[in-house]
Amino acid sequence: MLFYVLIYITIIVSAFLSLEFNVSLNKKIKYGIFLLFLVLFVGFRWKIGGDWDSYLGAYKNLSFRQIFTFDPGYVVVEYISKFLGLGIVGVNSICVFLFGLGFIYFLESFELSLSQSLVIAFPYLITVVVGGYSRQSVSIGFVMAMFGAFRKKDIIKTLLFYALAIVFHESAIVSGIIFLSDKRYFSKYVKLTLILLLFISIIMHKVIYDRFMHFYQLYVVSNIMHSTGAIIRSIINTIPGVFLFFLKNEWENRYGDFWMWGVVSIFSGLVLIMVLTTHLTTLGDRILLFFYSLQIIVFNRVIYFVENKLLKYGLFSFISIFYLAMLIGWFLFSSHGSFWVPYKNILL
Repeated sequence: MLFYVLIYITIIVSAFLSLEFNVSLNKKIKYGIFLLFLVLFVGFRWKIGGDWDSYLGAYKNLSFRQIFTFDPGYVVVEYISKFLGLGIVGVNSICVFLFGLGFIYFLESFELSLSQSLVIAFPYLITVVVGGYSRQSVSIGFVMAMFGAFRKKDIIKTLLFYALAIVFHESAIVSGIIFLSDKRYFSKYVKLTLILLLFISIIMHKVIYDRFMHFYQLYVVSNIMHSTGAIIRSIINTIPGVFLFFLKNEWENRYGDFWMWGVVSIFSGLVLIMVLTTHLTTLGDRILLFFYSLQIIVFNRVIYFVENKLLKYGLFSFISIFYLAMLIGWFLFSSHGSFWVPYKNILL
């Protein structure tokens, strides 16, 4: 656990220097270092993550038919890695690289600071999700890129990233909820999305049916799957929505994307209610992973709403300590935390 904490403290210090002294590297260098870090930290990890054995088994038993019975995007990555002789490490490296590109596109689209965004993203999104669940991580990266393209009103890129997110993990379909936030483009998005989903359904009909029945049986019918941290994480993802609506007018005047994140906030609130009132805790937990960017966007921007320098640094410190506590708490109390420690890497 100490290894992860030390990395996070380094990120906090970097973010503070960026906030206080406006210390920043050239963007290309900065993003290059970030992608290299992701590949070394996540891509080169060894026997880390709750699904490590499942991913390794799928890679060893790789067959062409899996394109029609599994998430095809991930299967293609497996084939590329096998062709190049890179093994499961190659699969993980390609996946985390794709996530990193989506993450960077998101930051660039919303003009967010990389270091300050990592203060929010590293403790759970990168350490746990990206560092343990390869298919979901790529899908989340493409969803974040989709959010960026949606803000730019780029319909083609929005639907392209949406499609790529779905072919890596079909549950990414829920992220299409943001299409409700733009009245001007709503009808276009609906028509093109329906065509897109119809095309994907024809190509992936067996995958979609089998996975739907699997999810339905696993998350809805049975009570086997229960996420102990789902309530806490759902509350955490709802808190930025409260800030967002509290700052509604000023947010819209500054950024012009209030309703985009407003829809995400409302949806997150509904998922919280579902988690609190039903046994669908794991389902809610998995859904909200695709909207983790709400935390990144709000907590990144809300600091700049505070003009008093002392209060600004106080807020930054509170956010940093809060996410540090989340990181430590997850390792201490999560039933799956042992799969991430001690950290192992093929280079070490």
